[in-house]
Amino acid sequence: MDILPPPPHPRAIFNDNTLVFPSAIELLQYVTKNWQLNFVTIDLRTRELIKLFVRRPFFMLLSIDGPLTLRFMRSGEESLEKFVRDNDRVSFGVGVSDPAETDFDESSSLLSLRDLVNVHVFNSFKTIPSLHKHLEELNVLDPERLRPGWDAYFMV
Repeated sequence: MDILPPPPHPRAIFNDNTLVFPSAIELLQYVTKNWQLNFVTIDLRTRELIKLFVRRPFFMLLSIDGPLTLRFMRSGEESLEKFVRDNDRVSFGVGVSDPAETDFDESSSLLSLRDLVNVHVFNSFKTIPSLHKHLEELNVLDPERLRPGWDAYFMV
């Protein structure tokens, strides 16, 4: 028996099993009402937004990383130098890889989010099925990852 998705949020766009919300706050309201379903988003791009979601007991932040050269080969980018500069900006913050920049802003860098991450995944797998197998073994959908059961809770 398939579980039907809840009715879309009044301001959400629903197509191809994708919900698109006008704002992160409206996304948060929707997933809070439907907390027993699983959702995935890649659009929380600042620490402030992520902190709003981290407060919810059903939210899990996943970090996925891999070797730089492997990510470069997978990216399709032609310039290694541009790829490394972009990687530094995303990983460490604005201004870190630009010699002309004197100010360095790490507030929205991946590094600044490490303390909020629940699960770190290192993707050095050669194939997508190998990565999928690893993710299955991690069992990230296990509800006890976020809320331990009574046995786990009292055994600590």
